[in-house]
Amino acid sequence: MQSAIDGYNVCIFAYGQTGSGKTFTMSGEGNGAMKGIQFRAIDTIYSKIDNSNKSATISSSVSIRMLELYQDQLIDLLDETHHHHEKQKESEDKEETNHKKKKLIISQDQHGNVIVSNSTIVKCNAKEDMLTTIEHGLKTRHVSSTAMNKESSRSHLILSIFINTENNRLGTTLKGKINFIDLAGAERQSKTKATGKTLNEAKGINKSLSVLGNVVNQLTSGSKHINYRDSLLTRIMSDSIGGSAKTLMICNISPSNYNYNESINTLSFAQRMKQVKNKKAKTNVGSKRIEDMISELNKLRKMVGIKNDSKEDEVREVEKS
Repeated sequence: MQSAIDGYNVCIFAYGQTGSGKTFTMSGEGNGAMKGIQFRAIDTIYSKIDNSNKSATISSSVSIRMLELYQDQLIDLLDETHHHHEKQKESEDKEETNHKKKKLIISQDQHGNVIVSNSTIVKCNAKEDMLTTIEHGLKTRHVSSTAMNKESSRSHLILSIFINTENNRLGTTLKGKINFIDLAGAERQSKTKATGKTLNEAKGINKSLSVLGNVVNQLTSGSKHINYRDSLLTRIMSDSIGGSAKTLMICNISPSNYNYNESINTLSFAQRMKQVKNKKAKTNVGSKRIEDMISELNKLRKMVGIKNDSKEDEVREVEKS
């Protein structure tokens, strides 16, 4: 959590077969005595930020985004049009809605950080605001019952917390991000007894996890090309696995002999993951002085009719001057 406050990208994700306790590890039983990693992390973040905000020169703000990857479709769980659509599906009213969901677009900035355009980011001034926002977002996450799990996650959940820390004396801004990723579990139809819609969900889950495995194999075998673009899951995790984040994978396995083969497979994946070398993590720091100089440079360029190529070139030019 301190790394994120210091401007680094951080990723914590849980991997394992269905029913092995990933969601319980990440979320626990809400914000009570059995709270999971996410809620413990939120406690720590706000405790540290509340202390730093007592300084006259430091001011921090925290925001959150919640995305769900369901059947190869990226869904914004904090988008009110999504909640409206879900309510409409539940009701018997067939009248068409004027609400349209925004198309989410995954891209990268010049430093390789993943950006999801058009996604909803909610500023949370207090810890209670964030807890309420998470509760609201989770209401429409896809879950259902299988023979392996009473309440099985049918989607991958990506909860992102953004921390901006401004130093008014130095004129700098640190921009940290934490991704908490609760992956849906790999499934075998013979065990889950899944049929119909649930079976289709399982196929989508297994396919995205298979691509994740391929990406890890490519990263550890020295492959020149990494197929991040083969699935939305690996695209959104491209700055976390082999990227520039500080990454922690939690390996969840079942204690049952019945799941011996799945446990061995999960441990094998974890062993391969330990061989992945991320790029050197760097802080995301911005300078108001440089931003002001870039703005002035763009005005001068416009006056003489020069088209700017990229923000990276602008920063380099300003730093040279």
